Amino acid sequence: MEPTRIQLRLAEGLGLSQAVRQAADALAAGAGDRKAAGRAREIAAGAAVWQERLNERVVAEPATRDRLTTHARGVRDRAIRDALADDDPLTLAEQLAALTHREAAHWAVLRRLAKAVDDRATLALAREARPIAGARAASALKACRRLAKREARAAAG
Repeated sequence: MEPTRIQLRLAEGLGLSQAVRQAADALAAGAGDRKAAGRAREIAAGAAVWQERLNERVVAEPATRDRLTTHARGVRDRAIRDALADDDPLTLAEQLAALTHREAAHWAVLRRLAKAVDDRATLALAREARPIAGARAASALKACRRLAKREARAAAG
């Protein structure tokens, strides 16, 4: 059985949540700034919650489970490859901000797709996820700005 477009998009959401979590964990470990690290830990914790919720939806149908989990892993691996390519905390913060904004956009798209096919369960999930993902994106951007400010001060002497 082939997965539906909605199921594939849910798997992509799972992969993005996994990538956000990994990038946030990496930033929390290497930020060198207590507040930026705290924001990263909050983002990672939030992404972990969504990862679990989405995993339940993705693996629910035995006929499509393998294809969807493979798809989710592929999305995660492609997304995280760039995010973790550099050890610089500011670059990592920028990558985390980009990932969280991509995740927020993903939920906006999924909401529209679910509404078009009258998939009420996915629509409800997307309605809940979009503002949460948006808040994570805003938090990641604040961490990025904080690290940039810190780096600018260090460069100025």
